[in-house]
Amino acid sequence: MRLKGKTVIQLTSGAPRDAREGEAWAKQHGVAYLDGAIMGYPKDIGTSKGTILYAGSRTTFEVTQPVLHSLGGNALFVGENIGNASALDGSLVGSFVAGTILAFLHGAAMCEAEGVPLDTYLSVALKNVMPGLVADTMQTGVEMITKGSYAGSQATLDTWVAGIGYYVQFCRESGVDSTYPESVLGYLQRARDQGYGQDEVAAVFECLRKKAERAKAE
Repeated sequence: MRLKGKTVIQLTSGAPRDAREGEAWAKQHGVAYLDGAIMGYPKDIGTSKGTILYAGSRTTFEVTQPVLHSLGGNALFVGENIGNASALDGSLVGSFVAGTILAFLHGAAMCEAEGVPLDTYLSVALKNVMPGLVADTMQTGVEMITKGSYAGSQATLDTWVAGIGYYVQFCRESGVDSTYPESVLGYLQRARDQGYGQDEVAAVFECLRKKAERAKAE
């Protein structure tokens, strides 16, 4: 086979299962293999700002550094588990980024409906919400998930349910589509109904995670 002894760097979007199948094929044919995920827009490719995640053999990653950095200056190795890059791609872009963008656009619609200048909305969001409230909640959330305890003193899930409930009502009164905040409220209420009302919002993770018994069954 002509590719034997060569290196294949796979950058097409896919699922972790696809990455594992690609790695198995590569091993079968004596091919070094990295699975990658592009984290950015086309304008970033080939620039110092371009971020691409790579999973697979660390040795292969190190050896191919010149090629990888030509594709994007921020070449990140995310582990030898070949599915890591695609899992992070789906989690960050498909869930976090998409959800954040949709939430931002929904907020823009609310501001427009109430006559709030969008440049003011953007400024407050970038300077005070993204690096502050959101980043802080992300960090403490991961700490709580890791410890397995969602007890805290900042804002209970009951408080979040009440607050988002008011926001849903506000949307309806303003004539703005309320489907998105209703979906958010549904997750919050689900966690509250499972007994996490007095815990922090990170407890919603328990409604989303893959349960141990389900993992064993698979």
